[in-house]
Amino acid sequence: MILGPELMVFAALCCVIVGFYTILKVEDKFESWVFSLWLCLITPLAFVSIGDLAGRSYAFAQWEGANYLIVATPVYLAYICLSLPVTEKVC
Repeated sequence: MILGPELMVFAALCCVIVGFYTILKVEDKFESWVFSLWLCLITPLAFVSIGDLAGRSYAFAQWEGANYLIVATPVYLAYICLSLPVTEKVC
């Protein structure tokens, strides 16, 4: 088990809070939906990633938890690209 029982309860509570927050704050724009998706993905994955790091005695050389964070990276990059101002001229 990567996370202990106390941390699992805390992680689940945080995920529920983030889920409700995104439901309340999401706007009717695609960028907002992409950011909300990223936020809901990164919250549980961050807990698992940090739990994996703690389980390996904070040895970064043996840490495989960064792979969990990579899953949400393309979603965040899409959000950044969608948030950039659109210019009229490309060249």
